[in-house]
Amino acid sequence: VIYILNVDGEPAASGALVFRNDDPELADGASRAMISNLIVSPRYQDHGLGTELLAFLESEAQQRGIDRVAIGVDKPNVRARQLYERHGYTHLKDKSELWGPVNYLSKTLDGP
Repeated sequence: VIYILNVDGEPAASGALVFRNDDPELADGASRAMISNLIVSPRYQDHGLGTELLAFLESEAQQRGIDRVAIGVDKPNVRARQLYERHGYTHLKDKSELWGPVNYLSKTLDGP
């Protein structure tokens, strides 16, 4: 499911909630899901939209019965990884994907 955050009628950020992945440690279709492609337009960076969208995606996952979410971040993207860590994500694993090295982090969602 893809979500788009608009500001003044303009797409400012987007992200997807993935419920199944070839790697069940990331998304197993039952209790684990993955946040994917969380992107904030450069024009809207440093306005809290990444944090807002991350919280929204976590809430959506939780409402669908998910208790653990994972998120991947390209290894060179230190800024994004720091954002996720500030919001409770911890290292899960590193993988070499087609586009390069990715750090995967995960977080247990609090109960309702």
